[in-house]
Amino acid sequence: MDAPEFAEALVTSAPNRILWGTDWPHSQRYNIGDQHDTGELVAIIPHLLPNEDDRHQVLVQNPLRLFDFK
Repeated sequence: MDAPEFAEALVTSAPNRILWGTDWPHSQRYNIGDQHDTGELVAIIPHLLPNEDDRHQVLVQNPLRLFDFK
């Protein structure tokens, strides 16, 4: 299963239990000294979460609830 299909399955099954994150500083994919454009990862978010309500849930509401931000 490719990432978009996997993301869609996760969002469909439990949108209130998903967080977005990365493996920054991407140490397992790149050689020492290589740079990765984190913007590429951010740019794919609307493709993985095309529904604005789901995107807000995953990027804002879920982290607020998990980390008990006030």
